[in-house]
Amino acid sequence: MKVPKAFIGTLKVSKPSLLKGGFPYVFHDAYKYQFSFKALHVSKGNGLMSVTATKQEALYKKLTTTVIEKPVIVGIGSYPADKGCMVLASNLLYNIKENNETFEIFTVSALLTTPEKVSQQLGDTAPEVLCITGLSEDDSMFSYSIENARALISAYRNSLLIIPVVTQNIVDFLKCKLHVTGLYMQFSNLKKVEEL
Repeated sequence: MKVPKAFIGTLKVSKPSLLKGGFPYVFHDAYKYQFSFKALHVSKGNGLMSVTATKQEALYKKLTTTVIEKPVIVGIGSYPADKGCMVLASNLLYNIKENNETFEIFTVSALLTTPEKVSQQLGDTAPEVLCITGLSEDDSMFSYSIENARALISAYRNSLLIIPVVTQNIVDFLKCKLHVTGLYMQFSNLKKVEEL
């Protein structure tokens, strides 16, 4: 089947390697947006700990403007849909690639991928950045995807792991469901950056 030229023209993205890595095309323009974050309250001992929107904003700026020098897990939450966490993940991936040009970025769905499948695709090389999508607390396939996500996290601890999740509280999700701690961002809303 021959694809019409007009259609091919619409599939251009500024970082084709991310498209090849499996990040859904619809989210590739997310680098043109500005984001705001939602403060989170997390149980700690007998009290509550707050992860402020300001702290998340500072973390976001650091991740999008610096060279990454050590592996870390970045959890991104949005609710009730995946649009927020996916556009934020896309934005992070674009900026990480901009500041770390030699990084290999790989995207997998926890619903479809096991560590064995990833190792078949990658061989002996591990990606510097692995984005694990397909996680939602409300999904009927949740128990399957969470087991795959845990296995992927264990297999790629030396990578920067970006984990977008449909959840109301990304801190609780990472600590209770994935049994990991990391850096947290809870998406609130986005607006397109005005082009001058």
